[in-house]
Amino acid sequence: MPMGLTKYLVRAELTNRNMLFWGVGYMLLWIIMGAFLFTKGFPKLPQPYMDEAVRLYTGDWTALIIAYEPSGVLIGLLFMLVYQTAGMAYLRRYGRLTPTKFITSYYLGMVIPSLVLSLLLVTSTIAIFYVGFRYYLGFDIPLSAVLPKDPVLGIAKVIGLSLLTFLFMGSLLFLLGVASLNASLRQVYRMSMIPMFIVFISYFMYLYLKLPNWAILLNPFMGIMGTIATVYMGLNHMPSRLVVTTSSNYMEISKAIPLTYGIASIIIWTVVFTALAIPLITRVRYRPPEEIREF
Repeated sequence: MPMGLTKYLVRAELTNRNMLFWGVGYMLLWIIMGAFLFTKGFPKLPQPYMDEAVRLYTGDWTALIIAYEPSGVLIGLLFMLVYQTAGMAYLRRYGRLTPTKFITSYYLGMVIPSLVLSLLLVTSTIAIFYVGFRYYLGFDIPLSAVLPKDPVLGIAKVIGLSLLTFLFMGSLLFLLGVASLNASLRQVYRMSMIPMFIVFISYFMYLYLKLPNWAILLNPFMGIMGTIATVYMGLNHMPSRLVVTTSSNYMEISKAIPLTYGIASIIIWTVVFTALAIPLITRVRYRPPEEIREF
């Protein structure tokens, strides 16, 4: 059962049209807007500040895309839980399905799709932003300006953080899903939207507000975006704000939190959400999917 469920999840994510639309098509739309629409008024700085500003801007958008992508893709897995309540209850009672096996299969099923989608979106972001800065805005920048500071290792770290983001977001949506199954299926739609709104709110708070370090660490969504932007810039400390201070010949990036603290925050929240979800799995009973339509 565990490996069978894992294969099913991998196949479902990579072939489902809705998941591909929200996970790839919708994200590419945001990447294009970030490269061509929101770059108007981008300051032209002397070197080496110009390349660093472009790299940070590209890193910020990469962080937003990676943080937002799983909230759209994994909604499909949340609704999968709704239609599997009968099988879950039967296998738990008469088979060898345990909460640990089920949630392990659920997480393993996210690994391959997350790697594929993340690699696709990261390379798309680099290519589209280079075209936007170089040919649309006419900035004389090299390709290295839109790449991580250490191109090979940096991209590998970004993909690794993307995988961690999928696991974190999967644990949150899994918790919301089993909570809905134990309460009312009519709340599934509302709960599935929660991560999307939190990502955007966290992004703009992190972008414009100077928050205390503890507030950034307590918010795993800010931790995700901060760690990705930090790795992209090749720094050891997360910034206190994603916006940089610039003038005609000056750029400053505020450094606030050690990178390892941000990564630890994401891992801790993932473990907490998983631990909260495991006991709820044992309480899942058959719920007719028609309840979703009973608003």
